[in-house]
Amino acid sequence: MDISIDLDANPVKIAPLSAYANSSGTAAGLTIEDAALHALNEIIERDAESQFLLDVYRNPDRIRTVVLESQDPLNQNIKHISDLSNGSVSIYLLESLAGFVFCAATEPRNNEGILGFGSSQYPRLALIRALTELQQYYCATERGATWQDEGGFPLEQLSKYPNMQRIATRIFPLDGFSSIDFDHIQKDQIALESPVDTLKQKGFTSYARLAWQSEDKQVCTVQIIVPGAESLCNLVLGRPILPTGRLHNTSNIQYLRSPQDLTSQNMTL
Repeated sequence: MDISIDLDANPVKIAPLSAYANSSGTAAGLTIEDAALHALNEIIERDAESQFLLDVYRNPDRIRTVVLESQDPLNQNIKHISDLSNGSVSIYLLESLAGFVFCAATEPRNNEGILGFGSSQYPRLALIRALTELQQYYCATERGATWQDEGGFPLEQLSKYPNMQRIATRIFPLDGFSSIDFDHIQKDQIALESPVDTLKQKGFTSYARLAWQSEDKQVCTVQIIVPGAESLCNLVLGRPILPTGRLHNTSNIQYLRSPQDLTSQNMTL
């Protein structure tokens, strides 16, 4: 797959974008292309998660639950997580700027949603990543890890903005949404484009720089910036923020800044 991005010969030239761009991704890889793809998937995943968390509270009719065939081997992964967490596991297909993004969710713990996300140009790989992240996150939470360990703050700090606080908790009903068969989703992977090209067609430019490379050039780190991609999902860190990317509009800002709980009437929490 062609994921080539022109790496600027002068890294300092695009480095300042990090201070202003609303979404960037950094990843390591054995090659520049490998690292760039992982970094790009991180941005795409974060953007899709931001859209999903807004939709699940404001427009639940847009949410689609993924249904696997009974013989699909991924059911074993789902059963393992379900047994581990002693709760059901639901999978959702997210709207994404490129490729496929899935969310895997199990029952909330300690007033916090337990979710995993995965992004890839291949739906099965994206789903495997979402299930893997769900298991990792569940195990970390059970051992006492919190977003405060990542530099976040208690979500009580968002109490002035109940809709921000609700998004930050990531708690929502796991069922009651429309469904789509996973086999149907997989048929869409026949004609895959470069994610860079897909983003470009949608008006998003990808900027990249080689942040680090080992002396033997066997390992490298690449940073990618996609101005306009969203990172509202960072509300989990307990800081009040507003959309600064493609979700920046009057309706979303009024919803997030409102002192009243404006959760969709179609949702029962």
